[in-house]
Amino acid sequence: MVNYEFGHQAEEYFLMAAPRLGIPVLDRSQVGKDPGFSFAISRATEHEDFCEGTDFWFYANGEWVRLDLTTARDPEVLSRKENRENVFVVRISGRTLRLAAQGCRQDLIEVLQALQGVINEVCASLRKV
Repeated sequence: MVNYEFGHQAEEYFLMAAPRLGIPVLDRSQVGKDPGFSFAISRATEHEDFCEGTDFWFYANGEWVRLDLTTARDPEVLSRKENRENVFVVRISGRTLRLAAQGCRQDLIEVLQALQGVINEVCASLRKV
């Protein structure tokens, strides 16, 4: 059974942690535009979340990309998420997100490392084009 309520709480923690990492949280209307920052994040619309598997839009390296934040550990669920095109999966434990939102340095570093993985994937995908 999927716990959607916990997933949404994890997303809230992620949004609380982002500014602590120097990542501005922008309104969805800013997606697709140059935000004037090196990095930025925006919550996806409800339609994008439920129909397209996108929790957030993340701006890095001059591109807006779709993120699916997951706390899942089930290999089948992770495989399904990771095999989608054009959606980058960010795997972070719920505990890490909660503590990062509270400002715990080690957990903020873990969130940053997970986002660095996405940045590396974005750079690799841009090189393929």
